[in-house]
Amino acid sequence: MKLTKFPIQLNNYIEEDELIYGNELIKRYILFFIPFFCISILEDCILNNLIFLLFYIPLKRYSGGIHFNNKYLCTLFSIISISIIPYIISKSYISFAVYLIFFIYCVLIIFTKGIFTNKNKRLLENELIMYKRYTLIILEVYFFIGLLCLYLNILNMFNIIFSVIFLLFFEATFCTFIHTD
Repeated sequence: MKLTKFPIQLNNYIEEDELIYGNELIKRYILFFIPFFCISILEDCILNNLIFLLFYIPLKRYSGGIHFNNKYLCTLFSIISISIIPYIISKSYISFAVYLIFFIYCVLIIFTKGIFTNKNKRLLENELIMYKRYTLIILEVYFFIGLLCLYLNILNMFNIIFSVIFLLFFEATFCTFIHTD
C-alpha cells in the first residue's frame, strides 16, 4: 500500500508530491552536511565553516546562484565551494582594497543583472525585484560587518565575511559568463 496522503491536522493533508519533495530535500541536506562536516573536521575549521554558513545561507537564499541540471552535481559543487573557499581564504591576507573591489563588483552585477535563477524555478517580476533588493541589503550589511571586523582587527571574522562575498562574486561571474541551466 502506497502512502499518498499524510494527516497533519483535522482534515488537512500533505499531497504526495509535497511529501516526495520534502523527502528529497532531507536526503540532499544529509548528502551535503555529512561530507561538509567531514571536510571541516579534516581542515580543522568546523567553527569557521559553520559561521560561514550562517552568513552565506541568507545571502544565497535571495541571490540565487549556480544551477546544474543534475542535483548531485549541484550538491557536489556546493560541498566543494562551501568547504574549501573559506579554508583557502582563512590562510590568506585580504587587503581592504581587494575587499572593496570584490564588494563593488558583486553590487554592480546584482544591480545590473539581478539575481541568478534556474529556468525550472521561475520567479514573478515582483519576486525578482524583492530578492534583488534583499540581496543588496544583505550584501551591504555584510560589507559593514567586514569593515568593523577589519577596524577591530578581528581578521578571522573578516576573512569569513570576505569568503561569503567572494563566493557570491564567483557565482555571479560564473552565471554571467557561463550558462548552466
